[in-house]
Order: sequence, then structure tokens, then C-alpha cells
Amino acid sequence: MQYKLSANYLRQEGMLKRTGNNPKDFYTRRNVGLNLSSKPVNWATFGVTAQYANRGSLEPLYAQWRTTANSNGYGLLMRQLLNTWPTIPYELDDKRPSRNDNGIFLTQLSDQTNNRNNLVTTLSVAVEPIKNWTTRIMHRFRTRNSEEERYIKRAYWYNFREKRRVLRNANTAGDYYKRRDVSFYNSPQLLSSYELTHGNHYGKVFVGAEQEYNYFERLTARKQGGVSDEVASLNTGTGEDEVDEGKTHWATQSLFGGLNYTFGKRYVLNASVRRDGSSRFVKEKRWGTFFSYALAYNVSNEPALKPFFKKAKIDALKLKFSAGQIGNQNVGLYDYQETLSIRTNNGWLQDDNRDLYTRAPGLVNVDRTWETLTDRNFGIEFTALNKRLSGNFVYYNRETVDMLGPVAPLPSTLGTGVPRANNTEMITRGFTSVISWKDKIGDFSYGLQFMLSDYQSEITKYRNPEGLLNSWYVGRKFGEIWGYETVDFMDADTAARVHANSQNADTEGTAAYPNQREFRSQWTEGDTRYKDLNGDGKITDGNNTLKNPGDRKIIGNSTPRYRYSLDTNFKWKGFGLRLFFQGIGKRDINLSGRHTGPTNMFGEMLKDHLDYWRPDNKDAFFPKPYFNTGKNRVTQTRYIISAAYLRLKNISLSYEIPKRVLKRIGVKRAFLTFSADNIFTITAKRLPGYVDPELSVGGSESGGVTGSSHPLYRTYAVGVNLTI
Repeated sequence: MQYKLSANYLRQEGMLKRTGNNPKDFYTRRNVGLNLSSKPVNWATFGVTAQYANRGSLEPLYAQWRTTANSNGYGLLMRQLLNTWPTIPYELDDKRPSRNDNGIFLTQLSDQTNNRNNLVTTLSVAVEPIKNWTTRIMHRFRTRNSEEERYIKRAYWYNFREKRRVLRNANTAGDYYKRRDVSFYNSPQLLSSYELTHGNHYGKVFVGAEQEYNYFERLTARKQGGVSDEVASLNTGTGEDEVDEGKTHWATQSLFGGLNYTFGKRYVLNASVRRDGSSRFVKEKRWGTFFSYALAYNVSNEPALKPFFKKAKIDALKLKFSAGQIGNQNVGLYDYQETLSIRTNNGWLQDDNRDLYTRAPGLVNVDRTWETLTDRNFGIEFTALNKRLSGNFVYYNRETVDMLGPVAPLPSTLGTGVPRANNTEMITRGFTSVISWKDKIGDFSYGLQFMLSDYQSEITKYRNPEGLLNSWYVGRKFGEIWGYETVDFMDADTAARVHANSQNADTEGTAAYPNQREFRSQWTEGDTRYKDLNGDGKITDGNNTLKNPGDRKIIGNSTPRYRYSLDTNFKWKGFGLRLFFQGIGKRDINLSGRHTGPTNMFGEMLKDHLDYWRPDNKDAFFPKPYFNTGKNRVTQTRYIISAAYLRLKNISLSYEIPKRVLKRIGVKRAFLTFSADNIFTITAKRLPGYVDPELSVGGSESGGVTGSSHPLYRTYAVGVNLTI
């Protein structure tokens, strides 16, 4: 019997400084793994694996109004910290918080705790009753449970008008919320294969079956009016009990088979077909059939070409092509069924009772079925110079058909929404490439690996006959940014003319002095002038369609392009050094909006914002600041900034202690290690310091606002790696 046991533990504290009785925010991770393998007889092997993981965290809960709202503590907190008014101090001279939205106050808000457990076990048996015929039976079981707890503490701030300390959240103080999730996943699998080699021929056939079943349930409870911040629970609340429960399940079944064939170590053919069924569709649309095949030609093994490759010092050269389909069933679990919800807040009395009631279900689409992704890949792979140089390049073309999209609109008298249908198509084109070099000179060895990839997705079919820009349309590339073209910050004379032309919506300005009433009627020196692209003398968005976008155009694209990395390794007499760089070659981000300098009431004055327009700084980058208008911060070319970057992501140092030293203490191998992450970053000159280009720009973790994400840490670690 063979076995392997592993475990690890991590605790990392957050960056927030918290005072009083507020605990430090943290994240913990615990993992334990067990792998057993036994072969009691020559024709059978038994295996058991178990992986347990625990994740825990405590973080601020930015929810002054309700525990069930704004649960994304860090994301919204970081955004709110940036939204603090520049005219409001963080605290008064006597250390009292000055406002409900200043940084000190926000970090003392309520907490939310999370605890997640995940256990995955796999039982397997592989039998070979006849030589070359192997059958493997495996059962995978996964259980997950998580618990989340939130409580809104009593938060006080200083009221200047009343000149006293007051309770900020009197209506929600003592609001307690708890949620428990449990899920179970079962997946039995069967795979049987037979392989045979005869002369230059090698063949393998296989068949298999797989089934999945997942069950999920959620229980939530909420109670208001907690009597003590020290003991937060349902029992210490004085309000009404609010309890909710949800249960879902889904299942799949799959049958598959295929063959692998190789001739003379030169020609390779792999082909497979599978039949998948999903519980998410009606019986008649439940099953889908998907195929895949791959061809490869090992040119370097061609006898007639071997002298050429030997002379050219090419060790191997392989040409590859593959095509295949994948089914996507990630739609709603019960979209094909009419569902009824039971309601209790009936506004009508019947026999002095408020009876339960329900409403008519919405329309469903019983024709909904699998989305199909078809991949076609072309590749080349090589090694050369005595295997020191190697490379791999793949170009791929992925077509997605039967995506869910809108159907033809129905009369408003229908009285309900219209379900989506499988009528949309998309294409994604891209490539991946890797090139490596490794060598050894005496006691010194080194290796370099460079990776580069890119992709772009485009809609090729979608029902949008009006060509509305706020929806998908044929030809739309993912990540497109539509906006206005910036001309300049206006001088006094230009501003006066634009102001005069903007007093009435019907006034036709000129290309040099357009009517900008679309944003504001008041324009002064230092405000932004936009370009009149359609020549009508007005700055508008037209009717927001492809045919009439007004003065807007595509001014950027937020899709990360040309992702790259460089991994370097150096070794010398037991010492090791690894440097890992990563970056993006092309990406646009839109700084227009809340953080276009100190230009609105929701903006903090950051260091980058000091370069704003004022009479003594007319060549500034950011516009004239306002607290009550966004006329200078609409999406525009001036604030489409490159988010391309290069980052030294990791540096690792190691030293292997000589074995002659370890032999005395009974240790086989031992390494001393040091590592550091996020060492330095090179970005475009105009990218503000508060924007980390590696993080999702304007994503959900930042509340949708660019530059509001929780920053990455620069971490350092030392350790010892022992093999006994």
C-alpha cells in the first residue's frame, strides 16, 4: 500500500486599521489531503483520495441600512473611502468622527464572518482481467457547507447642528442576519479501454459513462432590534422573525466513446463522440450530441526528412489540427417550467382572514436547449538544439451557437415578460504561444519561458433590429467603449460662445462652438469641449443606435489583449533563483465618472487629482472640479487610459542544504526558501496610482467603479521544505 498525507495552514490579516473593540479583519485557509493506493492482486488496483478545505474570514460589513444589502464589505468599503468629500476631515481635534462616511467611521462599522467547508472524496478501482483491457470505476462525492453571519452595530457620529454625538443608524442598529448553505454532489463514472500495438500501428478504443447529481439548500434568518452589540444572535433580537429557505437540484448523464490511432510514430488520429443529457431542459430537448477529433503529423519522424532535421538541429516538429464541440447547459435550473410562488401579504380580507395567494407564472420557452461551442485549433510544436529550445503555437477559432438571446417583441397586452431563446451566435478568435530555452554551463543551469496569448470575441447573430447601442448587436466586439471625442479645456472666449449656444436645446451651434446643453447649459473657462462628429452643431447621443449614435463613437476596448509572462530559473551549487514577470500588452480603461478627478460630490481628493484645471494650471490633465454636475466627466477620449502593464509578480530564492549534512539528522532533502510577491509594476504614465491594472477594472468587487478595488498585497515569506 502507498499513501500520501499533506496539510497546510494560512492566516493573513487585512490592511484596515481598526480601533476600539473591533476585531482585526483576516482570512484563513486550512487544507488536509490523503491519498491511498493498494494493489492486492496483479490485475486490480484500489484507490481512495480525500481532500478537505476550510476557508474563514472576517471583514467589515458596509451595510448601514440592512444586513441583507451591500454584503460586499471590502468592495463597497474601498469605494466609499474614495468617495469621502475632500472638505470633510477624517476626525475632529478631539478624535470624534466628523461624518458618517469618513474613513475612521467606516472601518468601525459592522462585521461579517464567513466559514466554508469543502470535502471531496474519491473511491476508485481499476481492473485488467485481460492484458491491455482496463476498466476503471470511480465514484466522486463532494459536500460543501458554509455559514455567513452579519450584524449591524450601533454607530455614532458627531452631529454639527445638534452639537452632540448621535446614533447614525437608529433604524437598523441591532439588525442580525445568518445564512447557512449545504450542497451535495455525486458523480459515478465508468471508463473501459482496450489498446493494442502491432508493428508500426498503435490503437486504443474506449467507452464510458458518467452521471452527476447536485443538491443545494439554503436557510436564512433575520431579526432586528438586537439588545446588545456584544451578543449578536437571533435570540437577543426583539423584532419579528424573518426566515427563508431555498432548495435546488440538477443532474446530468453522459455516454461517450472514442479511439486513438498512431502509425509509425508519425501520424496520429484521436476521435470521440459523446451524448449528454441535462435536467435543465424539457425531455424532448434534454439531450445533445457532441464530437471532437484531432490530427497530428510528427514531421521529424518521417524517414526521408530525418537527415534534413538532423542537419538543421531540429529534434522534433509536429503539426496539429483539432476540432470539437462542447455543450453548455449553464442556464436557469427550472426555466422550462412554470413556477408558482406562495405569498402571504394578501391585501384583501376574506372571512376576516388574509389568505395565502399566488400569481400567474411567467411565460417559459420549452424549446430552450444546449448552447454549442465549436473549437477549431491549428498548432505547431517543436524542439531544437539538443532539446534546449522548444516552442508551441496554437491558433483557435471558437464559434458559439444557440446562445440565449431576445425573441421578437410581443404586444404589451401580453402582460408579462418574454423568455429568451437559442438564437444568438458569437465567435472568438485567438492564439496561445510558448517558447522556452534551457541550458547548463558547468554547475550553472538556467531556463527561460515566455508565454503570449490573445483573443477577441464578436457577436455574429443577435436580434436587435433597431441597432440599439445599449444591447448586443451584430459586429459588436466584447469590451467596446462608446464615448465622445474630447477637443480641449475651453478658454474664456470659447466657453462664452459654447455657453450662448447651449441655452436652448434647439439652438444649432457650430463645429467650433457646439450646443452642449445635453450635459449642462452653464459653461465657463476650464470646462470640456466635445467634438461635433455628425456636424449638426449639437453634442448628443442621437437616438443611441448604430445608424444614429450622435457624436459618440468607439473610443476604446476594455478586453485584456496580449497577455504575456516571462518565467526565469537559475541554479548554481544548491542556490536557486526564480523571477516571474507578467503583464498585458493592450487594454483600455475608462476613468470617466466618479474618479475623473475631484469633479463631483462623490469624490475624494487623491494625490493624482491635484493636476486639475485652474487659472494657474491650464495644461492640467483633470478638468475643473464641480460638486453638482458631471458635465466634464462623461465618457470621452481624454480619459480612456492604457492599462497595459509589466509586473514582477514573484521572486523566489532557495538553498538546498547538502545531503552530507542532512544524513546526520535523518533528513533526505531540505530547502531554505524566501519569496516575495508583487515587487514592482511598470504602467502607462497617465494611469493613476489608485488603479491596479491587474485587478478587474470596474468589476463587481469594486462596486462597478474603476479604481475602487481592494489593492493587492506585497507579501514576503520564508520557509523550510523538508523530505524525510
